[in-house]
Amino acid sequence: MGAKRSATVARAFGSEVKQRFRFLVDQEGFLGPEEHDGEIAYHAPNLVIRVALDQRDRYVLTLVNGEVDGFTARAELSCLYIGAGLGPVQDVVWSAGTLHAMVKALDSQAAAVRKILPVLKGEGAGKLLRECHGK
Repeated sequence: MGAKRSATVARAFGSEVKQRFRFLVDQEGFLGPEEHDGEIAYHAPNLVIRVALDQRDRYVLTLVNGEVDGFTARAELSCLYIGAGLGPVQDVVWSAGTLHAMVKALDSQAAAVRKILPVLKGEGAGKLLRECHGK
């Protein structure tokens, strides 16, 4: 990826995440967004959703941290999505080689977060987070 294209993606990342994940604050009661080291995080009791851009490998990654049996499990969104039976891995797009690709990835990941939130707020959350921890 050219340096100019990479810089364009990096500059747009924060505002694009905030636009697409705004529902976490407006509708779901999360606090944020909090920006730190290229990540944007949203916080709720016992749950943190982090969206990060890896410029070197050109992908967007959404991680979910949740409290499970006294420790914080850290799970990748696509594992949670598949583990909850919400659809195939292809539903969650990661590529961020161009601005268009990054926006497409953020749209798909925001849609996946919307679908997984009821599961993460339910009784099966601990089991799902444990199964996806570190994957």
